[in-house]
Amino acid sequence: MQPSHIDEQKAKSLSNEKDNENSLKNASKAIRLDPSDGKKHFMRGQIHSGMENHGEALADYSEAIRLDPSSAEYYFWRGLTHCALGAENETAIDDLEEALRLDPNYGPAKYFLDTIKKASDRGR
Repeated sequence: MQPSHIDEQKAKSLSNEKDNENSLKNASKAIRLDPSDGKKHFMRGQIHSGMENHGEALADYSEAIRLDPSSAEYYFWRGLTHCALGAENETAIDDLEEALRLDPNYGPAKYFLDTIKKASDRGR
């Protein structure tokens, strides 16, 4: 097993135990060892999201998308993070629509997209 995979596994394990600081350290180490793996950036974004570090999460989700633009899950989470940061709804909608374009059966993306669109309609 490569060292970056060991650190990735440690980060996942610690994240499940809610040891976010150590999870973040292990995820960052895994990224340093293999910066071209979108899954590792996504995993660190998930840890940042759990810690409500939305700006850092957004950066990690964006890097994951840059490295692997075919993942509906990456677009979904970046869309939710845009909402958490109070971004314009259009930014979140764009990501959620892309998630659904990539995976038309991605239920959470459809749910949140519908919710955001309904909220936008009420605000007019």
